[in-house]
Amino acid sequence: MINTQVFSKILNDLRATESRSLVHHLDGTAGPYVTVKTYRIWRDLHNLTHVSEDHVQRLENLLASLDLSIDAVTFDIDVANYHYIALDCLLPSLVEQKQQQIAAYESALAHAGNDDVVNSEIGSLLSENRQHLEQVRSLQNQMPNDQPATYKP
Repeated sequence: MINTQVFSKILNDLRATESRSLVHHLDGTAGPYVTVKTYRIWRDLHNLTHVSEDHVQRLENLLASLDLSIDAVTFDIDVANYHYIALDCLLPSLVEQKQQQIAAYESALAHAGNDDVVNSEIGSLLSENRQHLEQVRSLQNQMPNDQPATYKP
């Protein structure tokens, strides 16, 4: 049996992190400092930003299918601190945010009850976020060694 209050809060919090996280803001609001050597990494990272939009829609569909409200959720957004930050400093923050999202999806899965459709959708979102975490870590490992560590928020 799903505890709808707890489950709704978890899903709405996930919706907020997917829609307002740092990776989402890389799609126009925040642009990191990119060099010729880091452009390919930036391009690959930028491609991940479109996935968060899909995740938001899927979470909203899941909330609607369970007759749960889509609530406004505050999200501590310090994206202004990341504008023009070098990628070598940005990637660890992205890894940390992805790890927090994965923990939240694991919590959602633990609270999902026995509904196969809900478990399948959350499991799919969790799996995709784990893949994205590995992609960000891979990009982090591809950073040129001669990049100086710069401003860290």
